[in-house]
Amino acid sequence: EELLRRYGRAESTPPGGPRCPFKSLDPYEEGDRSIYFGRDSEIRALARQFHSFAHVVVYGEAGAGKSSLLQCGLRARFPEADALFVTLRLHDLATEALCRKIAQQASRRIDEPIELSADVDLGESLREVSTASSRPIVLVFEQFEDLFTRYGSEDRIRFAEKLAELARTRLNLMIIMVIQQEYLARLSELEPIVEGLFDNRFWLPPMSRSRAAAAITQACSACAVTIEDGVPESIVERMDPYNTGISLPSLQVLMEGMYREALNTNAALPTITAAAAARLG
Repeated sequence: EELLRRYGRAESTPPGGPRCPFKSLDPYEEGDRSIYFGRDSEIRALARQFHSFAHVVVYGEAGAGKSSLLQCGLRARFPEADALFVTLRLHDLATEALCRKIAQQASRRIDEPIELSADVDLGESLREVSTASSRPIVLVFEQFEDLFTRYGSEDRIRFAEKLAELARTRLNLMIIMVIQQEYLARLSELEPIVEGLFDNRFWLPPMSRSRAAAAITQACSACAVTIEDGVPESIVERMDPYNTGISLPSLQVLMEGMYREALNTNAALPTITAAAAARLG
């Protein structure tokens, strides 16, 4: 909050300046792969699990970068022609609403309308989408903890039965559930219904200081933004004095603010300086 009060949020990169290397509070998406660093080993590990199981539970602390890992890191490993990624939030558990969202996203991805048959179930809807797109589907449920914070037990059970039904179909389908780690144990409520729910879990740990510093340097280099030697290390040490892991949202907001200050000083050749870092206190 203090960082947001100090720097606010940039709406866009000013005309004439280099691309901003940082994303503030926004997750990285597929178009951001050239500035996304620090998670290469996790991307490779998740891709291996992705190929081995019909579903995976991705968990980690709030702000660890789970959405970015999937929407930017993992998606970059799979060309658009090889898999159709569909991302959902559980704002409405009704089958009709879920089918409509899946069809809408898939239509945008393949750039042609997909009309579902009337009164089809979730599995049949996914089958029709897979046939229309001629590729397997990766169904990503973001913020899966919403299932436990927004709905009662009966609704959760009915939704788990839908997931179990999908698992029994012969669809070329991968399901990814993304959940904050403090809610991971709550999935045990669904385990009697969804067979093997805990068999394939992937933990995204907090980013270490060394990897965060390297990610800052690489992102700046990718965008032709100069950062003075020792500045990334100084910043992450101040943000994480006990070496327990970096708060990535805070780091992103801070670095975007420092980039904007550098841009205001010299829009053609922005430089993030040690003096600017020292003013952090």
